[in-house]
Amino acid sequence: MDARSTLKNLKRNVWAAALLAISSLALISTQAQAQLGLGSLIVTITSPADGSPVSGTVSVTASVTIIGSLTVSQVQFYRDGNLIGSDSASPYSVSWNTTSTNNGSHTLTAVATDILGVRWNSNPVTVTVSNGPPPDTTPPSVPTGLTASAVSSSQINLSWAASSDNVGVSGYRVYRGGTQIATTSATSFTNTGLSPSTTYTYAVAAFDAAGNLSAQSSPASATTPAAPDTTPPSVPTGLTASAVSSSQINLSWAASSDNVGVSGYRVYRGGTQIATTSATSFTNTGLSPSTTYTYAVAAFDAAGNLSAQSSPASATTPAAPDTTPPSVSITSPGNGQTVKGTVSVSANASDNVGVVGVQFLLDNGVNGSAESTTAPYSVSWNTATVSDGSHTITAIARDAAGNSTTSAPVTVTVANAPPPPADTTPPSVPTGLTASAVSSSQINLSWAASSDNVGVSGYRVYRNGAQIATTSATSFTNTGLSPSTTYTYAVAAFDAAGNLSAQSGPASATTPAAADTTPPTVSITSPANGAPVKGMVTVTASASDNVGVVGVQFLLDDGVNGSADVTTAPYSVSWNTAIASDGSHKITAIARDAAGNSTPSAPVTVTVANNAPPPPPPVTRFEDTDPSVVYSGPGWRSDAYAALSNGGATASDQAGAQATFTFTGTSVSWIGGRWVEEGIARVFLDGSFVTEVDTYSKTKEVQVPLFTAVGLANTSHTLTIEVTGQKNVASNLPFVLVDASPRAR
Repeated sequence: MDARSTLKNLKRNVWAAALLAISSLALISTQAQAQLGLGSLIVTITSPADGSPVSGTVSVTASVTIIGSLTVSQVQFYRDGNLIGSDSASPYSVSWNTTSTNNGSHTLTAVATDILGVRWNSNPVTVTVSNGPPPDTTPPSVPTGLTASAVSSSQINLSWAASSDNVGVSGYRVYRGGTQIATTSATSFTNTGLSPSTTYTYAVAAFDAAGNLSAQSSPASATTPAAPDTTPPSVPTGLTASAVSSSQINLSWAASSDNVGVSGYRVYRGGTQIATTSATSFTNTGLSPSTTYTYAVAAFDAAGNLSAQSSPASATTPAAPDTTPPSVSITSPGNGQTVKGTVSVSANASDNVGVVGVQFLLDNGVNGSAESTTAPYSVSWNTATVSDGSHTITAIARDAAGNSTTSAPVTVTVANAPPPPADTTPPSVPTGLTASAVSSSQINLSWAASSDNVGVSGYRVYRNGAQIATTSATSFTNTGLSPSTTYTYAVAAFDAAGNLSAQSGPASATTPAAADTTPPTVSITSPANGAPVKGMVTVTASASDNVGVVGVQFLLDDGVNGSADVTTAPYSVSWNTAIASDGSHKITAIARDAAGNSTPSAPVTVTVANNAPPPPPPVTRFEDTDPSVVYSGPGWRSDAYAALSNGGATASDQAGAQATFTFTGTSVSWIGGRWVEEGIARVFLDGSFVTEVDTYSKTKEVQVPLFTAVGLANTSHTLTIEVTGQKNVASNLPFVLVDASPRAR
């Protein structure tokens, strides 16, 4: 090996040893390296400062101080342990976009790596990231629905739909003719100070707080109207007033002029406006006669401008026309008078203005006289110029206005020939007079017609000998009479000559009683209210009626164990209190009159105290179909009705029909019903007549005790109910009903 080769190998060995040493040093700590004399790196973050706020993109810078012979390979920068970037040349820095990091506190560190790969850390630096939101670059939406409305000759109102924005609309710019004239935060705008009769075109654009501006809206135009008219029309001239009747004046005038146009005229009468018209004339009606009226007119235009009033014009209405006719009556000859020869015919006539003439007419115009023009109004009439007999005279009065009146006619008999013999024969005496009372206050009369040699004129009607009427008919209605009264009538015929027949045979009629609608009055007189009772007691009532009481029934406890009707005063029944339980019981009495009116008394409350007597004998209930009830005579039939005992009863309306119940016991009741179709029954006990019972009632009453007998010997008895076929005047039918009993104890 030569020297050159030896030197080369020596160098290789030295480098190998050096590399081995470096590799070994990389495996030891930075402190060990420093102790080995290799040096150290001091890393310091110089920006940003510890505790400072940062935002946006900032530069993170670090300095490295080298102690010893080390060399810096690179410096890496970390945020919260996450690499931001690195730099291998001094000054060491990286750019950090803080917007990629959440706002808040963050820790920055720098790590320098030397040539041996050893990492040297800086002290941490704490910063606060504080980034606002990203800048707003989005403009609002374009406003839509822009409208422009001219509200006067100097003002246009705008309105539009609101725009939208990603952040919020701050307001709107208003453009007129392409030039911005205003800014507003509302969606409307009032543009004033405009010129009349001018068209304006508008647009609006929306802007936000970032200054972003939308495109302008579609344009909207409006034209201001002409300026208001403040010039009144000219004053009307040539006003004339003409009275055309007693209630009407016509006006006319020359037309006014106006810068725009006359709309009409106001008409004044006596200083007060009475009308408005678009014409240059006016008719004023409804005026008073003989009255002066003064008028004026004023013109007005569409803007409400009113001219001054015209010069006045007056007119006076004439007096009202005379429309009242005269009054006239013939004073001579008298009506019905007989005349002959030459007679004076006279009349009285008057008028609100004046009578100008009276003309006399004979027989409705034949042979009328000349007009008499001065009072007293009269003419001479030669009756020989007309035939004998009846003639009619009338007078016609007239006034200057042409109103006329015809008098009532006067009938006279012209008798220039010897008179015929007088009629002295009376008519025949009326026959067949009948009188019929049709109500409590009216009687109708009728009779056969009389005859007469000339003719019957009528009849005189007499009541109880005194004339009460005259009639031309053969019948007469006499009203206003008293109920329950007998009236006697006669009639006599008379003719035109005054001859009167003898009176007819009399006819009489009696008016019925007036309908009775007054119910009886009734009160229980014994026992007294609140009294204690026991054993047999007498229950008594006092009853009265405007016509008469037909019966009083006593009821215990609102209808239980009711008595039969007591038909004569004093009204009383015997009550065996032993059949009622001890304790409080209520007694009432019902009084009835023949018209079916009934009244219940005030109740009387008594206390039954029999000291617990032995129980009453058992009560046996017999239905109307029980074999112990035997029906005889005509008309018995079944009557089904749900409210009846056992759903039915047996009834008849034929006189003489009987239902006989045979029983053994000490008391018995007949259970029946009352209604508007029920009649009167006769009750027999053991073959002896006891009483009549009227079973009529305005309201339907079922399962009612119609008759009760108590205190009988405890042997066999018969109870017979007989149909009389008679009924109360208010009842429709005479049915008698036998229901679920008789009932015996």
